[in-house]
Amino acid sequence: MKFSYLFLCGALSALTLSSAQAENIMVDWDALNLSENAAESASDLIAADADAILAMRDTEDTLTEEEREVLRRDYELVLDCGSFGYNFVDLDSNGTPELIIATNCPEDEFFGKMLLEVYTLGEEDAFTPVLKSAERDRYYYCGGNRIANVGSSGAYDSVDTTYAFENGQLIDQKVSTDPAAYVQMDLEVLNFEVDNSIVPDYVIDMSEELTDCMLQIGLKLPEDADETSLYAMIYNEDLFDDVEKIANIQPGCVLYTGGDEIAISSVEEKDGNIVINGGSENGGLELVNEEDTNGFFAERGGKHLFTLMGQAQLLLADTVSVNGKTVARADVGTELAALGSEFGPEQLTVRLENGFVMEIEAKNSI
Repeated sequence: MKFSYLFLCGALSALTLSSAQAENIMVDWDALNLSENAAESASDLIAADADAILAMRDTEDTLTEEEREVLRRDYELVLDCGSFGYNFVDLDSNGTPELIIATNCPEDEFFGKMLLEVYTLGEEDAFTPVLKSAERDRYYYCGGNRIANVGSSGAYDSVDTTYAFENGQLIDQKVSTDPAAYVQMDLEVLNFEVDNSIVPDYVIDMSEELTDCMLQIGLKLPEDADETSLYAMIYNEDLFDDVEKIANIQPGCVLYTGGDEIAISSVEEKDGNIVINGGSENGGLELVNEEDTNGFFAERGGKHLFTLMGQAQLLLADTVSVNGKTVARADVGTELAALGSEFGPEQLTVRLENGFVMEIEAKNSI
């Protein structure tokens, strides 16, 4: 890759990551007067740098100590300062902008105000490199068209000079620039947060009208039942169907289930299931892949976990099937009361049709 791989070519050469970040790069290409080819070239360069930084973040825990040392020495401060960014600036005032990729940590003495990469429009209207910073060969913005270059490859081989960028070329001015004169370039900042959350498939949207659906509900009798409706708590049975994300679950991720936010400290695969934080017997839980299910149910103590989504008044149809028995609407409460006075979502499933409860499957109450 570019700046990132200059530092890490030996340690992280096998890293790959998708370039979905390109979708987050918001640029008014028309206002920049760039061709479609130049716009695509710039997008690819910015996204590639974002990918490199994300790859290093995502894999730091799996690196060897030697690889981590490379990362800490060469790039950790950029990550710690929070972000980098890009801008399009016509450095040589020739009517077309240069693509600048730079750090966004102005207070950092080493990495602050550093130009990671600069590209200019070249042949076939594509961005071509002008400069790339490396650990021992760094470039800093000095305002206008001036760029400082500081570096050293040994005790007797060092550089401390200032360039003027003119007609697409760096012209050595043969003077050094005091670091106090370095300038933080205005940037479109890229703060890419690594999403380490594991969230179930929420099949119920309480912002929409409940019409034709199956619901897991909780209620108390007789307070929550009358002759026309059930006043119920609506639950989501927590099924995790993002199989790719489950396959990559690891310590440091956060699992959302049962209304709780669970920080994952340990992960173990057992009999095709995933044991989280030591399993139920140790205060954790299991993600269970049940037969004919495309995903994993969250369980604790052998019982599925549910997330409360909200409360709703469910209107009863004229007749309702309760455990296969046809019951008049006015008698539904009595029929349920015969099974108990309080039901959790694991005991009560209802089927709605056109907004009315048509069918209830009920087990003995809590």
